[in-house]
Amino acid sequence: MKKLTASSALCVGLSLLATQAEAQHKTHSGVVHIQAEAQHKTYSAVVHTQREYVRLAEVCAFGFWCDAGILNSNNPAPPGPLVTPKAKLAHGIDRSQFRLEIASHPELVVKMTHMVFGEVGRQAPLPVKIIQLETAFNRAQARGQTLAHVLLSVKESPNDGYYAIDTYCAAAEPMPGEVETFEKTVLTAVLQGSNLSDIGYGPMTGNASADVATHQFAKGDPGYQLQAGDAYFREGPFINDFPESSRSALFGLGLGGGSYSASVATLRAAGSSCSRGLRPSSRTHQGPAPVRAVR
Repeated sequence: MKKLTASSALCVGLSLLATQAEAQHKTHSGVVHIQAEAQHKTYSAVVHTQREYVRLAEVCAFGFWCDAGILNSNNPAPPGPLVTPKAKLAHGIDRSQFRLEIASHPELVVKMTHMVFGEVGRQAPLPVKIIQLETAFNRAQARGQTLAHVLLSVKESPNDGYYAIDTYCAAAEPMPGEVETFEKTVLTAVLQGSNLSDIGYGPMTGNASADVATHQFAKGDPGYQLQAGDAYFREGPFINDFPESSRSALFGLGLGGGSYSASVATLRAAGSSCSRGLRPSSRTHQGPAPVRAVR
């Protein structure tokens, strides 16, 4: 009887030890799991908000048009859409819907040139100018707005304006010859369906710099930063899809006529003096808060 009792006690003791060991293991595992999960979430958050830097060479390192140096000259753009290798819309974007507006308002070509010069500089590489203009067209397409609307500055319309006060500054004002070159190269490429802004996220609809870009990256807005350039983002709302280019979209631009000199004179009154030279920081707003509301 004593032996049985001793055996029973031994079994109870071993059971207690096993139970304690299991509890300690579960506690330790739980702590490790929680710590690992917390570390994973922290790491994920860092990755999510960290800027992705894209070299222009990565955008331009494909196709005959880069190899031949076409985008480093004033030659007209190639006949086919310019698309990055990772673009979601591999055949380019059909922007034929905007041709009538441009034909009816040739002064918009001047304003597009002025906007691009004011945002990225008149000396920017041609692919950068194309990317910059794409964002305006993409924003108009996604939001169902006109080109005239998406090209507004906050000076012209505090409520609806997108670009900063100094984007359309006098120092960035294009000459008639620059507008004609812009039309033959940048605008032609965009109307032919270029999709250089899409590096895998989809077509970009906006650009930002300085504190505004930092804020958008911190929010987790899909986008990337061109090295030594602006940051580009997917800014909604996305009311409409982006139609891919068809064969018929590649024929004829229908830009219409118009006096570029007269258009420059018309826009001159709306210009302001640049406070930071030829490349103003487009998102360092003077007055309105840097976090842009959806227009």
